[in-house]
Amino acid sequence: MKFKEAEAVRDMSDSLSVLELKRLIWKVPTIPKIHRFLWRAASGVLAVAKRINTREETIPLTQRKAISWILWTVWKNRNMILYADTQESITIQVHNAIEEASIWSELNTQQQVPETVHGLNEKAKKWEPPLLGYVKCNIHSNWRNVKLHSGVAYIIRDPSGNVLHHARDALTFSPNIVTSEFRCLVWALQSMENLGYQEIVGFSSDFKDIIEAVKKPNKWPLFRVMLQKISSLCARLRLVAFEAESSSSNQIAREIAKSVLRDGHFQSYLALGGAAWLHQSLTNGLCLELCFKR
Repeated sequence: MKFKEAEAVRDMSDSLSVLELKRLIWKVPTIPKIHRFLWRAASGVLAVAKRINTREETIPLTQRKAISWILWTVWKNRNMILYADTQESITIQVHNAIEEASIWSELNTQQQVPETVHGLNEKAKKWEPPLLGYVKCNIHSNWRNVKLHSGVAYIIRDPSGNVLHHARDALTFSPNIVTSEFRCLVWALQSMENLGYQEIVGFSSDFKDIIEAVKKPNKWPLFRVMLQKISSLCARLRLVAFEAESSSSNQIAREIAKSVLRDGHFQSYLALGGAAWLHQSLTNGLCLELCFKR
């Protein structure tokens, strides 16, 4: 009798431990499909014969962060062997898993930094003109989620702050904000070439990751194809430079891009110069609410 009671207590304790483990799984910093995979593993519904136990302190930090990705890779490899009769090198698989985990962690850590608020975390910075003889192109992509279009915009100004061109468009669905920003830059570069601009001192964006990626593409392997396309477009121009803007100094481009989803302006357009109210807000350095009604 006592043995049965002890066994019942032990089973109850094990059940509570599994429930707690399942609850913690959803807090693991990883993507949804891996969350579901880990939950199935903890529930004992995966067709595996053995579970591997490791001591956490013996695993490097980068590999610990990639554990969920590695487990997902092992599961995919198992399915490839069973159903496709193929198998990739385990070394390559682990390397790719660690690389993807590292990039995902870096992007999401940066996105957790709260956006600066004018007057609180950041000094309101005015737009700075380009050098004499050159132009500056401010860009912005307004991405919300994978189910919605992204509003994109660019505005080109000369050293006097005069608007030469400005444009707005709606891009089809992008899986994340980084992809949306890259697509916005490609669109703007193509437009610069079509408009005949050859010497652009500043392609400016307040999304600092895109500037970092263009300058150091080797650190962004998942976007290799997009970065190669950007490099190819830049090679067609005589002079192109990239610089990061603050959200306040890039406010005009931000507001134009936001108007796509906010006001339902999904039809693209390109305008020569700028309207009187737009020119006034730029000249005075004011970040006024823009209203595009076309």
